[in-house]
Amino acid sequence: MLALVVVAPFDLALFVITGYGPLARLAHHNQEAYWLELLLRSTLVGPLVSALHIYAVKAAGEGRRPRLAPVAARGLVVLPRVSATALLTGLAEAVGFLALLVPGILLFARWAVASQAAALDDAGPLGAIRSSTHLTAGRRRLVLGLLLVLAVLFIAVDEAARRLPLGSTSGVPSVVAGIAVQTFAASVGALTLALLYFTLNAPEHRRRKPRPF
Repeated sequence: MLALVVVAPFDLALFVITGYGPLARLAHHNQEAYWLELLLRSTLVGPLVSALHIYAVKAAGEGRRPRLAPVAARGLVVLPRVSATALLTGLAEAVGFLALLVPGILLFARWAVASQAAALDDAGPLGAIRSSTHLTAGRRRLVLGLLLVLAVLFIAVDEAARRLPLGSTSGVPSVVAGIAVQTFAASVGALTLALLYFTLNAPEHRRRKPRPF
């Protein structure tokens, strides 16, 4: 539900504006719309879903039942900070991927929980980036493996949905299926990284001596 209330309105608005459903490969039809979608998903949709999930997991960890309204209110308050963090890390990682791929992969692992840190800390985007760098130090192979599993899972689900006989990508069945796929990916990704953040913050992990990379 936390992901759906963010993803569904965005995907429906994108469909109304472009005429293409979430399962359409927008890059093949409209390059300008594709880059705008990528920017908004990276700096608005993804950060908001991450903020909502980190507060929900925090509430559950404290023995409280997460409620949509309070979680949504807190997520919206910190959204500018989380969005700024996502923008900074995303730009740096993009440059790293262009620079022979490896630097981007290293930054991706280093800053895996920067958005989660931005939602819970008051240090600002740079402080969140430093926090993620510290938390993942010596555990980045594990983080990379986790991110790889997520990527394979999301690609598999997306490709399976695209192969379903749903008719036109602008038809109702395809749009509904696309929203379901986007919601699944956003929710599972945000929940996994929220749990990773709290795991890395656990006292036993903090006391453990970091290994190289």
